[in-house]
Amino acid sequence: MLGNYRAQKMSRRRMLRVGALVAGVSALPLLQACGGGSTSGTSAPTAAPAQPTPAPTSAAAQPTATSAPQPTTAAGATPTTAAAAGATPTVASNAGAVAAIDPKSVKINGQLSILQEKDYNPIHNDFLNKEVKTFAADNNWKLDLSYMEAFVGGGDFYQKMAAAVASNTQPDMMFGTKDAFILHNNNNVAPVDDVVAWAKGQFGDPIKGLELANVIDGKWYGVPFFTRVGGYWARKSWFDAINFDIFANHTFQEWADACMQVTDPTKKRWGWGLTVNKSGDGTTNVHNPTFEAGARFTDETGTKVVYNSDDTVAGYEWLKSIYSGDKYAKMRPPGLDSWTDTSNNEALIAGTIGFTSNAGTLFAQAIKQVPDIGKDIYLVPQPIGAVGKKQQLNSAGGATFNVFAGAKNPDAAKAVIEHLLSKNIQKQIWSTSSGYACPAYKWGWDEPEVTSSVNNVDKIFEKVAYGEQNFPWQPGPGPRLWINAISNAVIETNCMAKILTGTPVKDAVAQAHKAIQDLYDQYKGK
Repeated sequence: MLGNYRAQKMSRRRMLRVGALVAGVSALPLLQACGGGSTSGTSAPTAAPAQPTPAPTSAAAQPTATSAPQPTTAAGATPTTAAAAGATPTVASNAGAVAAIDPKSVKINGQLSILQEKDYNPIHNDFLNKEVKTFAADNNWKLDLSYMEAFVGGGDFYQKMAAAVASNTQPDMMFGTKDAFILHNNNNVAPVDDVVAWAKGQFGDPIKGLELANVIDGKWYGVPFFTRVGGYWARKSWFDAINFDIFANHTFQEWADACMQVTDPTKKRWGWGLTVNKSGDGTTNVHNPTFEAGARFTDETGTKVVYNSDDTVAGYEWLKSIYSGDKYAKMRPPGLDSWTDTSNNEALIAGTIGFTSNAGTLFAQAIKQVPDIGKDIYLVPQPIGAVGKKQQLNSAGGATFNVFAGAKNPDAAKAVIEHLLSKNIQKQIWSTSSGYACPAYKWGWDEPEVTSSVNNVDKIFEKVAYGEQNFPWQPGPGPRLWINAISNAVIETNCMAKILTGTPVKDAVAQAHKAIQDLYDQYKGK
C-alpha cells in the first residue's frame, strides 16, 4: 500500500555515531585521494537472503505512453492506493491487473526532489537525466534533480542523508548504487515492497545479487533498476600479439606477466591499468587479490574478526610486489598511484592501457566515443588469486531506486520508478549503455538490445549474474552492517596506502584488522 513512511527522528548522538562510519577512518594516511568514482561490478552485495515479497494491494491504471506495461493477476483484485502528501491519487479500475500509479493524478507537495548518481558514462547520465525531466514536465511537476557522486567511501554522504531525514529536508528519492543496509540502519529509506511486487509482476524475479543486496528483515529497501556489468577488460589485439588467450582462466600473476610483455612506453602503451588508490576501482583492486588469496573479514559464524591472517598478508605482499620496486615498474602507467575512478576510463579510451577492471561504463563509453578501440575491448574471466588459496570469486549487483523515509512525494517518486522501468525505456538504457546496463529482472536477456551487444558482453555477463554468487566476506543468514561499513571506511585501500608508504605489510594488516574490529564493536556485530 502506498503512503508515507515516517522514520523516527534521529538523535544528535545517533547522527554523530552514524557519521563516525565515514569520518572515523578517513584521517589515516592515504595516497592522493580521488574525487569520486564508481564501484566495480565485482564488488560484493552484502545482504540478507531474500524473503517472500508481500502481495500487492492495488490495481493498475491503463498503460499510457509514459507508463509501464501492466501485468495480469487473478481476477477480482480490489483497486486501492494511498494518497501522496497533499493529494488523492486515483487509479483506473482494471480488474486482474496489479496497481501502477497514474502520474496525472498525483499532485506535488512543493517540488519533487531526486538525486541521480553520476555514473561514468556521460551518454548514460544524460539520457536518464533528460528522461526524468521530460516525465516531470509532462505531468506539470516542479522538479529538483541533482547529481550525486558514485563513490562515497571516506566521505559524508550517508551522514548528510541521515541529517536531512532527521530535519525533514530529505529528497524524495534517488537512484544509483548506494548501500541499502547503511541507509536502512540510519532509518533513511522506506520499504518499497509494493513497487518491487509490481516490477516482479511485470518482468519476473530480479537477479539474486540485487535481491541479496536490498532485502532486509524480509522487506525490500531498494527497487532493482538494472544489472551493472563489471569485471576485467582487455585489449584483445594486444594480447593476441603475444599469443595470450584472454578468454582462458588466468591468475593475477599470469595477467601481470602478460601485461609486461605488451607494454611499450615508447608507443605510450602500458599493460597494467589497475590502481590501488582510494577509489571504488581501487577498493576492488585491493579486495579481489587479497580475498582470492584467502583473506576474510570474519569467520564462518560472522562473530569473530579474522582479517589479520597469513593469507591476508600474502595477498598484500603480492600487491606490494606489483606496485612497488622496479620489477613491474615498466607496465605501470605514469601517475597510476594517484588515479581516481575516471582515470582508467580515460586511459583506455585514449588507447594507452591494455588491462583493467571497472564497471561496464568504461566499455559503453568506449563503444560510443572511440568505436575502433571499443571493438577491441573484451570482458574477460575474473582472474584467479596469485598466491595463497588461489580462489576465483564472482558476483553481480546493480543499480536501484530508493525512496527516502518521510518523503513528501512518495507516490510521485514511485511513479518515476515505474516510468523508468517501462520496457521501452529499459530497452533504450540497454542500447545507450550496451556492455554496461543489463536487465535486472528475468525479462530482457533475450531482447535484441542485449543479445546484439558489442563483443557479446551482455550475454557473457548473464552467466555471471545467474551463476554462483560468491560472498565469502558475508557469512551466515543475516545482513552484516559492520561488513558493509568496511568498504565505506576505505580500510583496504588505506592498508595498501600504508604499505606503499613504508609500513611493513604485517603491521599494516594488523592496523586494518583493528579498524575492522572497531567497526564490529561499534555496530555490535550487526
